[in-house]
This record gives sequence, structure tokens and C-alpha cells, in this order.
Amino acid sequence: MPAEYPLHLGPTQTSPRDAGFDPAKLDELDGHFRRLLQAGTIQAASYLLARHGKVFAHRSLGQLRETPAHGDFLPDSIRKVYSITKMVTAIAVMQLVEQGRLCLETFACTHIPEIQNPRHNQIQVWHLLTHCSGLQAEANFYGEPYPHEWFAGRVKDNWITAALAGPTEYEPATRSSYSSIGYVILGEIVARVAGQTFEAYVEDRILKPLGMKDSCFFVAESRLDDVCVTNDFQLEQLQRRAPLHGIPQAAGGMYSTLADLFRLGQAMLNMGELDGARILSRKSVEAMTRNWLPPNTESYYWGARYKSLEHGLGVQTHSNYGLVSPGSYAHEGYGHSALYIDPSEGLVVAYMVPNNPGWSQEAVIAPRGIIWSGLR
Repeated sequence: MPAEYPLHLGPTQTSPRDAGFDPAKLDELDGHFRRLLQAGTIQAASYLLARHGKVFAHRSLGQLRETPAHGDFLPDSIRKVYSITKMVTAIAVMQLVEQGRLCLETFACTHIPEIQNPRHNQIQVWHLLTHCSGLQAEANFYGEPYPHEWFAGRVKDNWITAALAGPTEYEPATRSSYSSIGYVILGEIVARVAGQTFEAYVEDRILKPLGMKDSCFFVAESRLDDVCVTNDFQLEQLQRRAPLHGIPQAAGGMYSTLADLFRLGQAMLNMGELDGARILSRKSVEAMTRNWLPPNTESYYWGARYKSLEHGLGVQTHSNYGLVSPGSYAHEGYGHSALYIDPSEGLVVAYMVPNNPGWSQEAVIAPRGIIWSGLR
């Protein structure tokens, strides 16, 4: 790893000072990431900060791949954002709800006959969106490791039957545990209701309208060299041209850039609209971003056990979460990345901290304290 990590600057629309942000905090954030790079905790880091619709910071440092020969990680480099995809899946579901083609209270078995059995037939769409369906949680879900056996695609016949194998962990809405399988089921529901693949639906109804031109589920061969990967398994995933075993990429399959994540976040901050394109109604955004879990729902989530946890539809809601304002919402992704929307501050924050060793609080959580402390 190089001793020095040049800082690359992406396009911005205003200055930090004019955005009401302390410029010294950007230097502090850059220094924080440099220390993590030097320690080998992360391979690269990038971030985009925007307030009131204007980008005031857009930076990156580190390497695109494990060896320097592939070049630097740039502000417009493409990276798989894994579970941030779940926010997009939830938007697709809400669009179908708005069209009257789906209801949040719909039983999943209505659209997927394999779920019509005594163990699973009480699971409703909103249970899947909030991780309280009782379906299998991530293997060792206290830390949400990827790839685990199911996610690696070791399914030979009917992937739905395989996903539903084994007992449910609890009755729907009585507990919550992080389950990507639930979101893959949602992707299949979207596909069956819409009459096209999940990936095609998202591209037609979300990515294209929002102008997320660098976001996709299968990267074009002409762009492969622009994608950041940190290990051979990610490289193998990158080279696929279609879903393995037909499994919808609804839980964590989207590739994106900081600029595209900003467009997604700003559309949510604008209550469903960006640059004249409306992807959701105001009421859908309000529904997505309020807590849906019953009070005192015991939850197992992101490395911890909670006596009570909030969760919206496809987003994590935050009433009391460090310096982040009450009413904020977000989703993080393995590998790692994050998209935060803070309506109180008019703030959208996207960052990527590609790493191979595993989850790091310093890399994933600590940047929030630096960023939010810079707001004036």
C-alpha cells in the first residue's frame, strides 16, 4: 500500500462554508480515512455531502483494487452497494402499492404459491420490509457476514423452496432479525406483479427517471475497469451477466456511484421527486420513513441485540442515534457503504469505505460523528 494517498476531488455545487458546514471537518474526515488506510483497515474511502440540494464535498482516496496497478479509487468509481439496494426494493414495492397492484398488508403467498403453507402463509409484505417476517436471518446475523452459503447461490432447483427451507424463527411481527432472504422474496413479488424482471422494473421505474446513469445490477463490459472490488469473490460477481439461478438482486445486488446515491437520497429528501421526475408520492415517503415495528420488539441487528428497535419500510429510522438528527433515516451496505438522509438539516450523506477484513466501527460508524459535528 502506498505511504501517501492522493485526495481526488469530484464536482461540487457550492462551498462547505456556504452550505453551513465547517470546512475544517472535511480535513479531519480525510485524515481519519488516511489513518484507516495506513492501518490496512480499508482499501479506499470516498464520500459526498450535500445540503439543501447542493453538493459541497465530493472526495475519494485509496485504491480501486487490491494492487496499485489498477489505479486509484476515484469520486466517480463504481462500487457494489449491497444492502443499500434494499431501499430501492422498498421504493419499487411502494410504487406498486400506489398503483393499487399491491398492499402492504398483502400476504406474500398471494403472489408466491410456494409460501402458501402453514409455516409461512401469515407473512405480509410489510413484515418482509421490516425484517420481522420470521424468515431465516443472515447466517451469524449478529455481524451480517457475506457471502454466506445461501447468498453465494448454492441453489440447484427452485431457489424459493430453498430459501424457505427449515423452520421460521418466530411468528411475524413478534421479533425482528435482519433477513436478506425476505428482500429477495420481495424482489420476486415485484417481478410477478409488474410482469417483468425485478432488475428491469427498477431500471425502468427508478434508475432511469432519477438519472442514476451509473447504477445497474450487471455492469457493462465497457465499465468493468471502473468498478472497485476488494477480493476475488467480488470480482467473480462483477463478471456475471445475469442473476445466478434466477434469484432477484433485490437484497444487495446494485452497483452505483456516490453521485447516483446522492440523487436517490435527494429524491427521498424531496418527498419522492427530483428534477421533475416523481418516483413516489409524499405519503409513500412518509410511510417508509416512520417506524413500523411494534413497541418493545426484540431485535437482532447489525451486531447487537436490542430490546426495542425502530425500522421503516426499507430504511433504518433514527430517533436517537448519536449526532444524527431525530427523524433521519438510512441504509448501510456490506463492504461497506452508507446513505443517510437527515430532513431536519436538509442533508444527504453518501460514503463508501471498501474493505476486505470485515466490518469496522471506525470505518462505518465513526465518520458520522465527524460529519454531523461539522454542521452549523
